[in-house]
Amino acid sequence: MAGLALVSCSSAQRQPDPGDFIGTTTTPAIPAEGPVASAAGNVGRAQPSSSAADVNQKLRALARPDDETPDPRLGPGDLIEISVFEVPELSQIKVRIPNSGQVTLPLVGSFPASGATALELQSQISNHLKTKFMHDPQVSVFVHEHKSQRVSVIGAVKQGGVFPMSGEVRLADALGLAGGITEEAGSVVYIVRRVVANPAAGSNSGEVEQGMTIIDLEKLASGRQDLNLPLQAGDVVEVPRAGMFYVGGEVQKPGAFPLKARTTLDQAAMAAG
Repeated sequence: MAGLALVSCSSAQRQPDPGDFIGTTTTPAIPAEGPVASAAGNVGRAQPSSSAADVNQKLRALARPDDETPDPRLGPGDLIEISVFEVPELSQIKVRIPNSGQVTLPLVGSFPASGATALELQSQISNHLKTKFMHDPQVSVFVHEHKSQRVSVIGAVKQGGVFPMSGEVRLADALGLAGGITEEAGSVVYIVRRVVANPAAGSNSGEVEQGMTIIDLEKLASGRQDLNLPLQAGDVVEVPRAGMFYVGGEVQKPGAFPLKARTTLDQAAMAAG
């Protein structure tokens, strides 16, 4: 008779606790809309878990094609260059967008740049010049650095790091930028976002907090577009590593196995042959 020793334990890497991010408030940082509120509600149910390769293939199908990606929005910290053809005083002007979001040009004044695309900013400047100075100004806006629009992807992914947001980036896009998940990935993915709480009465600024939304990876990979949430600049996408269970004794493949879903003793024995 084969002997079976089953030991369950958590991953050696500490798993994030929602309390670490939520702080003193229970309001989610990313508003839950419809099914998103229960996106990870059934993670514990017994269900077969797909391999990382299968999940990555399905996530690629959810990712937005490059030709459908809209132009990225400008924000504080971005370095842009503004030029007006045949106007030396307004050519090759490099400006780093300040926290106020306003850029100032000689003879022209200030324009709101934060939140606009480069093309929209070109139109703003061109329309202003048409009104007061020129008949048909040729304006160009070139973006040298997109520091404001970045997301981080960490955890059980192939190539984690900080990635520029070239247009709208959704959860599946961000996972694709990191090369997809690894076999060590657990069953969920976290989106961590810094938010400003409602300022107290009489206060000029709100307290910055962190909040987290939990998404079930299997459901996301199945094509649930409502779980493929749009990301904001500064978001952190974390794929936690799965816990591990160990099978020993008279089995063909004794050792450690990822605990990606509820696992019975029979399923553990089958995993070890």
